[in-house]
Amino acid sequence: RSLNGRIAAHFDGRSDEASEAIPITGDVEVKAVNGVFNIDQLKLAASGSTLIGGGSLSVDGDSDLRLSLNSTSAERLLQIARSFETARSYIERYEPQIIGDFKFEGRVTGPIEKAAVEADVRAGMFGLRDAILGSLAGHVFISPSGARVEKGSITASNGESIKFDFAAPLDQNANTGRLDATLDRMNLEMILAASGSPSANQFITGAVSGEVHLTGLPAKPLGSGWLNLANGKIADRDAQLATTSVKFEGKSATIELLEIRTPPQRLSASGSMNLDDYSFKAAGKA
Repeated sequence: RSLNGRIAAHFDGRSDEASEAIPITGDVEVKAVNGVFNIDQLKLAASGSTLIGGGSLSVDGDSDLRLSLNSTSAERLLQIARSFETARSYIERYEPQIIGDFKFEGRVTGPIEKAAVEADVRAGMFGLRDAILGSLAGHVFISPSGARVEKGSITASNGESIKFDFAAPLDQNANTGRLDATLDRMNLEMILAASGSPSANQFITGAVSGEVHLTGLPAKPLGSGWLNLANGKIADRDAQLATTSVKFEGKSATIELLEIRTPPQRLSASGSMNLDDYSFKAAGKA
């Protein structure tokens, strides 16, 4: 297209959530050459957050826009993100929480209507659903078809951590997603709350270490995991040892081995859990 010209503007606007609108100000300098917008300056500020960018946006071809976002009130960024349909789908599904400091260094590439985002992300405090897990870092890819996190890590203030690689297609019926996670002394109650599982705090508590490997997400989970419970209590009794090996297939989790030692007793068991309603069947011996 033969769209040419130059724009230099200062503006003052608001996000489109009328109920809790956030004032946004900024300066933009753009030069258009044959339908390609070359952004010489992009600087936006909104309630403790600053976005700086430069690069090109193309009407018909590929774009390449570099972005740097720094914020001291990341919770406000989620409010803005809900204005975008693709982001809103993930927010509604996983209910993420981002609080405090946030940093994003990345690029937007591809056609405008099918743009992809690749970035290094850091968040001072991150959680899912009702659980605040710790600080977050990772390399993130987002496209209209899905999202991916590489070399992700969540670290709690006391040193507990999760290291993970995660891929999630946007289509709920797809089965191309995967999760590989290593847990180091993570609080069991926080893990259950983040995953949307019912609380088991009245029966079992402690710190969990181990690994989980899943494919087929989200429609047909398939994989395995092994987990150890440290500093735990089971039915109000100190657990000297609690370890389990689990296999996942669809909506079912099969516990191949569960060993619990609460001196002077020792229990070995196996069983299965329905992941839809969390009903549990078990058989074992003391």
